[in-house]
Amino acid sequence: MKPILTALLIAALATPAAAECLVQADGIGGIRLGQTPAQVKQQFPRARFERTGDGEGVGYIVITLPGNTEITAYQAGEDADSESPINHRAKITALDTSSPACHTASGLRPGMSLQEAAGRLGQVKEIMQSEIEAREFATFRRQPAWLTIRV
Repeated sequence: MKPILTALLIAALATPAAAECLVQADGIGGIRLGQTPAQVKQQFPRARFERTGDGEGVGYIVITLPGNTEITAYQAGEDADSESPINHRAKITALDTSSPACHTASGLRPGMSLQEAAGRLGQVKEIMQSEIEAREFATFRRQPAWLTIRV
């Protein structure tokens, strides 16, 4: 059982995070759910924003913070159009990251093995695979409801 965690996904609602790249129920690295890209740009003037999409056609924004920490932001209504310009006024509804600089308060971070994660969250309950892109997601016994772990 040696797969690697490649992303920590968030799905909850907002309050500020610490200056470090802390993954919390309400945000990642100081970017909070419910903020708009315009608010993030005001908070992080040197951040870079890039519109892109995945193989399933889901549009998202890659936000690169100083230090090259990448955080992916999803906005309501963006899932069908990865070619549209960034809507700087639409609220961010979900965040994820695969940056090893980011971590939860309990020490979970992208890149750690499932065995290491199990030491913090209990045994693996299930590993699911998405249909189109064959993404794998792990669920642990003591995993917080707001955290999704991609293998």
